[in-house]
Amino acid sequence: MALITCKECGNLVSDKAIACPRCGYPMNTPEEVQTKQSVSTKTEGSGDKCTSDNGISHNNANCSKPIGEAVCVDISCVENPGKMEYRGVHIPSGKQLFHNGPIWGTNNIGEFLAIVHALKILKEQGLNIPVYSDSTIALKWIEQKRCKTKLDSTEKSAQTLELIDNAEKWLRENQILNPVEFWQKKEWGKNPANFGSNCSKPIGEALCVDAACSGNPGKMEYRGVHIPSGKQIFHYGPVWGTNNIGEFLAIVHGLALLKQRGSNMPIYSDSYVARKWIEQKKCKTKLDSTEKSAQTLELVQRAEKWLRENQYSNPIEVWQTKDWGEIPADFGRK
Repeated sequence: MALITCKECGNLVSDKAIACPRCGYPMNTPEEVQTKQSVSTKTEGSGDKCTSDNGISHNNANCSKPIGEAVCVDISCVENPGKMEYRGVHIPSGKQLFHNGPIWGTNNIGEFLAIVHALKILKEQGLNIPVYSDSTIALKWIEQKRCKTKLDSTEKSAQTLELIDNAEKWLRENQILNPVEFWQKKEWGKNPANFGSNCSKPIGEALCVDAACSGNPGKMEYRGVHIPSGKQIFHYGPVWGTNNIGEFLAIVHGLALLKQRGSNMPIYSDSYVARKWIEQKKCKTKLDSTEKSAQTLELVQRAEKWLRENQYSNPIEVWQTKDWGEIPADFGRK
């Protein structure tokens, strides 16, 4: 089973999918899917099983480095616990499939959430390709369908613990068909999802957004910049608000503008909170309703209404500041 690129939105999709799950673009007829599945069944081999030192089994002949279709996951954690993020990378293309964080957590929690995140995406795509992780603890937790973390329940960790609850619930309610394998670092080298392995910096058609705020709350403005020309496409403010509100409004502004122009180019943001709010179609701000904030809160309501009433196919991607430097839309006031 292979991954191919959707011509409409650029999403990676199973070559056996009838339509792209992101934008609905038709990929195959039911007859074509049946033919491909028949061919795949006849040609796929079982391979030899080998077992690593930790007892986790693999379907790789002679424990050879995977060269076929797979997803590998890895995490980055400043301290343990500390600010943690995770991602999944497609093998062999090297394309980043997802990224989450930073949130408060530990290395093992990040690996566990990354594996579940990968399994959910692959199930949605109808892909049975393996998922690789170099964490034996996370692999064990996946097997047990439980993240046995000792992370204290605090305001910092609340979001992470909620993600864990959702991940455990998903594992209990879904059958896993994907092999979850151990990445053999000694034999194969660094995991391709390692945060030291740079994903390609976007150089094609894309829009990036950012916000600046003098105080939080304070005078806030946001803008969108075209990649690779560096041209400012839109700017708004200053109004009274917060960084997260600005990032949220900037993404919606970008989506509305691109929809108006009939463009499916991706939008990049370095704000995890704003991307989460876009996904939920709700700006969960705690900004007080005052005379100063009235204009901003009205903009928020209009943005939420637009998200509820409109469909969009633009991918909303994370800007990898650590690997790529400051986002081009940055106001340069840090």
